[in-house]
Amino acid sequence: MVSIDPPLNETLAALADYICAFRERVTDEWIKAVRQDSKIPTADRLSLQQLTDHLPALFDDLTVRLRTHNAAGATPRETENARTHGHDRWQQDYHVTELLRETAIIRQIILLSTLPDFAQQHAEFRRDARTVAKRIIHEFFNHLIGSSVAQYVDDQNAAFRRANENLAALNARLERTNQELQRVDRSRLLMTRNVSHEVRNIANAIGSAVEVLALRGGDAEYDEMISVCRRSLGDMQQLLHQLLDYSTLLAHGEQIEIESRSMRELCEEIAATFRPVAQQHGLTFDADCSADLPISSDPRKLKQIAANLILNAIKYSKPERGGRVQFSCQPANGHHWKMSVADTGIGISAKDLEVIFDEFQRGSAAQNTQGTGLGLTITKRLTELLGGRVEATSAPGEGSRFDVILPRTGPSSPTRN
Repeated sequence: MVSIDPPLNETLAALADYICAFRERVTDEWIKAVRQDSKIPTADRLSLQQLTDHLPALFDDLTVRLRTHNAAGATPRETENARTHGHDRWQQDYHVTELLRETAIIRQIILLSTLPDFAQQHAEFRRDARTVAKRIIHEFFNHLIGSSVAQYVDDQNAAFRRANENLAALNARLERTNQELQRVDRSRLLMTRNVSHEVRNIANAIGSAVEVLALRGGDAEYDEMISVCRRSLGDMQQLLHQLLDYSTLLAHGEQIEIESRSMRELCEEIAATFRPVAQQHGLTFDADCSADLPISSDPRKLKQIAANLILNAIKYSKPERGGRVQFSCQPANGHHWKMSVADTGIGISAKDLEVIFDEFQRGSAAQNTQGTGLGLTITKRLTELLGGRVEATSAPGEGSRFDVILPRTGPSSPTRN
C-alpha cells in the first residue's frame, strides 16, 4: 500500500469515479479500435456481447485499485476475473497476440485519452497524482495481461495434453487394428494357397479323366460335352492362376526384374498373343504399335497387366454388336508411357468405377460373368509395383477404357503396399 496525502486520496477516488462515469465512452472507443485493427481478426467473428463481456469486471477492478491506492498487489477477485478473460478468449479461438493487442488498446485509451480529459477538469490532478495514477494503472494492466495469458497458456497446454492423449489412444487402436489386419491377411493367404492347391489337384484329375474319355470318341453330342468340359477346365485354370498371383502379392513375394525393351517390340508381342484369342470370340482386335521408344521395366509383369485387361475386354464384349478390342502403347509425357486397352463392351457405371479395383468386386452388369473379381485388383497392384497408376473411364453400354501410366525407367525394387 502507498502512503498518500488525503487530498491525493480524494483525487484518485475522483479519477475512479470519472472512469466509472465514462466507461461507456471508453468502451465505444475500444470496440471501434478493436474492430478496425487488422491484427485482431478473430474479434470480427464475435458478437458485441462476446467481445465486451470482460469489460465491466475490468472497470470495477481498476477503480478498486485506484480507490485503495494499490499499485502492486491484486485481489483474488481481480486475478480470477483476469484468468476468466484469458479462458474465454482461448475458447473463442483468439490467438495470444490478439489477446495482448486488445488489452494494450484499452490501456492506451485510458492513459492517453481518459487521464488527460480528467486532468483538464481537475486542477488538483498534479504531477505527483498523475505519476501515482499511471503507476497503478500500469500495474493493473500488467497483472491483467499476466494472469489472462497464464490462463490462456494453461488452457492451451491442457488442450495439447488432451490431443496427445487422444493421439496416443488412436495410435494404440491403429496398432491393434494393424495387428488384426496382419493376422487376417496371413489367414487369408494360407486359405487361398490351400484352396488353390486342392482345386488344382482336382482340376488335374478331372482333366486327365476328360482326356481319357475324349480318346474313346463318340457322337456329336458326346464330343460337345467333352468340349464344354475342356472349356470349363480352362476357366478353372485361369481362376487358379489369379488366386495364386494374388496370394503372391499379398505375401509381398513379387520380385521386379528390370529389362530394357523397345515399346514397339513389347506391343507387337502382346498383340500377337491376344489377337487370335479375340478373333476366336468373334471380335476385331486392333493394335497401335507405332511408337518405338526404349522403356525399362519388368516385361513379364507388363504382359500380365496387359493380359488381365485384354481378357476382360474380350470377356465383356459381344461379337453380335460388332465387338472390338483396341490395344496401344504410346508415350504419355517426357518421363512416362501409356499402355491402353479399350473395348466396345457392356461398360461400367460411375458407381461401379469407384470399386472395380477392390478385391472380389465387379461391376453390377458383370455379376453373371465367370471370374473371381481379382483381375483388376491384381492389375492395380502390379502397376503400383512398377511405379505407375491405372485409370478407368467407362459408361454403361458404351464400352470401357483402361490406361496404365508407367515410368519409362522402372523402379529398382518393389513398392510394398
